[in-house]
Amino acid sequence: MLKITDEMREKLRKPLPPEAVSPHPTKTYLSSIKSIYVAERITDVFGVGSWTLKSTHIETADKMVVVQTVLEIPEYGFYGESYGGNDNVDKGDAYKGATTDALTKIAAQQLEIGIDVFKGLGSTAAKSKPAAKAPAPATASKEEHWCKEHQVKFFKTARMRSYAHLIAGTKDWCNEPTEDTPVSTTEPEKATPPKQAAAANGRDLSLLKTQTDMVKAVLEDFKLPPSHTLKELGYSSWGDVKLTPAECYLQIQAMPKKS
Repeated sequence: MLKITDEMREKLRKPLPPEAVSPHPTKTYLSSIKSIYVAERITDVFGVGSWTLKSTHIETADKMVVVQTVLEIPEYGFYGESYGGNDNVDKGDAYKGATTDALTKIAAQQLEIGIDVFKGLGSTAAKSKPAAKAPAPATASKEEHWCKEHQVKFFKTARMRSYAHLIAGTKDWCNEPTEDTPVSTTEPEKATPPKQAAAANGRDLSLLKTQTDMVKAVLEDFKLPPSHTLKELGYSSWGDVKLTPAECYLQIQAMPKKS
């Protein structure tokens, strides 16, 4: 079995061309990677016919098609899997979109293809192509309760006093600023996490390495199917989710329990 060399990893991590990245069709402040460029990168590094992609339909709910996709490169012993979703009205396009959604996540999370885009360092078309200045629209261009600093959504449960989110890679919380929040040039204090910030049910969050791990854990612990999990997190596509798997689990755990 062959091993992925440092030279191959550098080729995988190489930034995608500007035309491979475009604004998200519904959330223009996010970037979307065209899957054909991901497929091309995999082929360029590992060779034509060296990899396979298989998808299994999980469910279709609320117009959202959810699939589980597996990418394998046998010669290198590579196995990657992830969930993808798409709500295209054309079911054929929806299945295709869900599969490519999962492919771009596997490629970024496990092969580091387009990883800068997922880290928020990639450029959208607005960044790569200068646009004529225009007056700001009356409505906000970003979603309500959006954290510009960390590029994720704030959320609030019945037990929380204000909107907040976990800071990726830490156990700290970031609270949404309010009109009464004073502006300070000093280092801000760490946000106070809401009660039950840890997995109170004993779930070891360090084992949630991928979205697949998180979805399985949520289904097992809270009986919440993938499409409902995505909806509770406030996203329409798994490719838009910027939270870590552990943060996603904690957000679902913090949701008010339905009687």
